[in-house]
Amino acid sequence: MFDMHRFGIIVWNNGKVSIENCDISCNLIAGIEVKNGSSISVLNCKICDGRGTGILISEHSTGMIVHSDIFANSYAAIEIKQDSKCLVQASQLHDNKTAGLIVAEQGQAKVENSDIFANAHIGIEVRPQGSVAIYNSRIHDNTYQGILLHSGGYGTVDGRDLMITK
Repeated sequence: MFDMHRFGIIVWNNGKVSIENCDISCNLIAGIEVKNGSSISVLNCKICDGRGTGILISEHSTGMIVHSDIFANSYAAIEIKQDSKCLVQASQLHDNKTAGLIVAEQGQAKVENSDIFANAHIGIEVRPQGSVAIYNSRIHDNTYQGILLHSGGYGTVDGRDLMITK
């Protein structure tokens, strides 16, 4: 899916979608948007060069992102908010213009065995009422912070095999 007018894929109103082995690039708003109680499974995909967020999960939705490469988006690789949940596993989030991962507004993220690096600002940003659990991941070479935890944000970090640098 290349150069769609607004979104590469949008899932809404309790939709359930599984996508595998895809390339989604050059979208105006988001490569993938999941909202209104929907769920998505993304496996072995490349999501890049969007003018917004790579993957946006909001409004009580769920996501599972596995073995995917999300990079060079104008906002974050992944944003989770509004009481949504997402598992990011064995994926790379890099070279995005703000953050690799943003979690906000009662959003919850679990990051396992992933590599988050070279983002223009922050590797992982946890805003008020957001929470993240990070296991066996590398967060490195981001311009400002590896992890930014705002007041009112929550985080758990498993130190085994974890590398965090700026």
